[in-house]
Amino acid sequence: MRCVAHNINLVVQDGLKEHSNSVVIVRNAVWYVKQSPKRWAKWKAFAEKEKIAQIGKDNYEGLCLDVTTR
Repeated sequence: MRCVAHNINLVVQDGLKEHSNSVVIVRNAVWYVKQSPKRWAKWKAFAEKEKIAQIGKDNYEGLCLDVTTR
């Protein structure tokens, strides 16, 4: 099973290289919001107002930065 997950990860990473500029912009935006408690509170208020929630979650946990090794 680990080999399958590793192969899928390689395929996804290769696909993301085509859109690397967009991925970098989104990562920077998430980093920017998470660096300030005031910006984070503003984001949470916006998410509640717009009823934004993570798929499969009972409650909203917010933005998260990805880990390249996962």
